[in-house]
Amino acid sequence: MLGVYALYLFKKDNMIYIGLFFGVIILFVIIQQTMRSKRGKKMEDYLSNISDFTPVKSIKDGTSSELLAINEQRDFLIVRAYLNGDFKHEIIKNKDLVEVTIETDSKTISKANMTGAIAGAVIAGGVGALIGSQAGKSQIERVKNIDLKLTTTSIEEPIKSFQIFSSIDNKGDKIDSFAVQESLKKAQEWEAIFKVALKKD
Repeated sequence: MLGVYALYLFKKDNMIYIGLFFGVIILFVIIQQTMRSKRGKKMEDYLSNISDFTPVKSIKDGTSSELLAINEQRDFLIVRAYLNGDFKHEIIKNKDLVEVTIETDSKTISKANMTGAIAGAVIAGGVGALIGSQAGKSQIERVKNIDLKLTTTSIEEPIKSFQIFSSIDNKGDKIDSFAVQESLKKAQEWEAIFKVALKKD
């Protein structure tokens, strides 16, 4: 009888520890989401106060640490948040934009050059070939990162990178997962924007 009671107490203690463990995880997630939301709002306020750039379209990364925007003149702007709470931005003039590449885990999905043509993609159909029912037909099973890379005429820093998606799983998220699919839809939208932007008037 004593042994049964001891086992009961052991299981009860374990349940308490398990409950505390998951409680801490949930609290951590809530704190992270709150911080992300506040940082995203501050980033949008920062963007609205940039006097020489009026955005018509923008996108934030998954952690609200970076923001990419485009204006009517087809110039691009990247805002980055820093750990000390500061924000910094850089404007990429349309005339300085040479090429834009969309990658998943360093694999080129689509590449738009100065003529606006898509070339050099390792997957026929570009980003669209990974969305919806097409996802199951691709050779890509998991995705760790989805990146936009802007090649410019700058000698000092010719490539500007913007990350649309970053998985918290070391193996990556499944290609047909909600998070990856939503991020790919955003990438597809910006793929179209880049094609238009790269058509020099």
